[in-house]
Amino acid sequence: MNMRYQIYSDESGHERFRSVGILSAEKTNIDKLRDELDIILKNHGRRCIEFKKIAGDKEKEDSAKNFVSKGVEYCAANKIRIDVLSWDTQDRRHSIKGRDDNKNLQMMYYKILKCIQQRWKHDTLDWDFYPNEHSAIDWREIMEYLENTNLSKKNKIEHTLFGMIKNYHFPHFHAHSEAKSHEEPITQLIDIFTGFARYSFEKGKTFLDWRETERFQRQLKLFETSKEKLELSRGDLSKFKVLKTLDELCKKYRMGVSINEREHLYTFSPERPLNFWFYNPQHEFDKAPIRK
Repeated sequence: MNMRYQIYSDESGHERFRSVGILSAEKTNIDKLRDELDIILKNHGRRCIEFKKIAGDKEKEDSAKNFVSKGVEYCAANKIRIDVLSWDTQDRRHSIKGRDDNKNLQMMYYKILKCIQQRWKHDTLDWDFYPNEHSAIDWREIMEYLENTNLSKKNKIEHTLFGMIKNYHFPHFHAHSEAKSHEEPITQLIDIFTGFARYSFEKGKTFLDWRETERFQRQLKLFETSKEKLELSRGDLSKFKVLKTLDELCKKYRMGVSINEREHLYTFSPERPLNFWFYNPQHEFDKAPIRK
């Protein structure tokens, strides 16, 4: 009897930098994680917590820190995977006239889902797929392409709308429905990780400056705050504190994740269970789709 695995997803960003995040795991581990996230929410008197709600309220900030801690803890124990794929809409792949952002988002979902299946290194898993609500995405089309995708290095090559794919097929999806973020703690968790992946591209340099200023002030016991020093908004200051927690936890658990090297969240080995991945164009013909 095959084990049942589940995928939850969300996306972040409508401007230059955008991200797609996936949480994948065996169903029993996701059920246990959901129970623990529910306890965190109840302890903070909340029904949900999402990235956009980390805006200066101490209770929401602490909820987000506890969510991040639980997510990294489960990744470190190899109970779940969290993969986040980010891209720059101003790079040579995306800076084209008439770019179709909805179709491009579908292609990014296809790319990250295909890689996740390869990371699990199984060819007989049963999958359920629970993306966050997104009316512009054709989930059925994505699943059909995945189910017809070859993951091996042998056999013939097929031509599809997504380019060339080989012919050892992705397992079938057995269940699929859109998740409602405000009702599903797992979706809220991936929303937070996806939000910080995208946010780190926008504010990574400022975050590193703030962290260094904070360290300097703590050493000299100064009373002026880094918020005053860098003129941060309450929302950015709150997000920086949660991002600092995420960075420290990644170091504590040796997750292979850094923000120092490239001034944005990045995982150097994509096989690691917490994988922040930036998409670079693969060749000169790798272009975003255009509207028909």
